[in-house]
Amino acid sequence: MSLTICCVETNNYAGRGFDYVCALRNAVRKRVTAPHRFVVLTDAPYKYKGVCDAIQAPANAPGWWSKLALFRKGLFDTERTLFFDLDTLIIANIDDLAAYDGPFAGLGDFRDGKGRFCSGVMAWPNDGALHHIWEKWLAADCPNMAGGDDHWINAVHPGAAHLQFEIPGIVSYKFHHCKDQPPDGARIVCFQREPKPHNCESEWVRFVWRP
Repeated sequence: MSLTICCVETNNYAGRGFDYVCALRNAVRKRVTAPHRFVVLTDAPYKYKGVCDAIQAPANAPGWWSKLALFRKGLFDTERTLFFDLDTLIIANIDDLAAYDGPFAGLGDFRDGKGRFCSGVMAWPNDGALHHIWEKWLAADCPNMAGGDDHWINAVHPGAAHLQFEIPGIVSYKFHHCKDQPPDGARIVCFQREPKPHNCESEWVRFVWRP
């Protein structure tokens, strides 16, 4: 199974966009043994020359709306795509996630596993079934709706699987109380709002987050 692992970096994310892309790329290299292509969708592709593959983000999709452009027709030529938000820490092997071959999946609400769709980690087959996520947003004149890309994706493609129930070890720094250390078995730690990995005071985070 051919695989693209990707992220989105625009507006110099958190003032340290380049560092965040490098940290994620380094973690993926260390924690995924399967062959893959690592790609950043960015408004500044020149920054990543010699670092990783970079694709120009569309000018009409600022900030988190650039995530929707990941579903553009023909963007990736691999069988599947795996996406991570930049503020995601990968702390152990995730070959099973890289091998996930189920339907489109994101995250559920970490508080109860239900509720709204969260796009911090996503996986999908490149079979054309998701092009409408981007195309309908363009057709609607690029609405800047409350709730951002999460709400748009859920509105036009409801019923996505929740990866934390498909793949063990995906946790939230905030809701799983990871200040002192992540819970046993954690392999992916997602950050919501503040802190972010670069300004987190947890000693284990400072050790793991390495641009």
